[in-house]
Amino acid sequence: MRRRSWTRWILKWIGTVTCVLILLLWVGGQWYWIRLSPGRVLDIVVAAGSLGIDIAPTYIAYPQFEVHTLSPASISDRLGFHLPFSEAPPAFWSVTIPLWMCLLLTGLPTAMAWVSREPFDAGCCRDCGYDLTGNVSGRCPECGEAVGAVREGDDAGG
Repeated sequence: MRRRSWTRWILKWIGTVTCVLILLLWVGGQWYWIRLSPGRVLDIVVAAGSLGIDIAPTYIAYPQFEVHTLSPASISDRLGFHLPFSEAPPAFWSVTIPLWMCLLLTGLPTAMAWVSREPFDAGCCRDCGYDLTGNVSGRCPECGEAVGAVREGDDAGG
């Protein structure tokens, strides 16, 4: 039997959920300016296809959540097709990351995790994972693969 890697399974789903959330923020950020300020120093802003994080001493002593509509802008500005940038004036620090870049950084490893095949346990068919314990025919009864044969691209030692 094929043994499932729970860590890999959990990471695949965390990556998938993260990608969906980033897509929702990207789409929502086309029409809305969303600001979350959990306290005195930190502001998180999603607008025009970008995620902005501002660290500044503010006078807001309580958490805030604001949503405003965006005024129409050019399509490239609205989609956030720019590179990350940072500002560091004397009173605050700010970094802006395009959401397409966040999606790319989480989406590629997640897609590779969904597509790549997990190795099968010893004693299983290398092609389909069928348990070959007690098999004496030399072929997998499930897929017909020769048992113990070295396939193209495999090392002779393994």
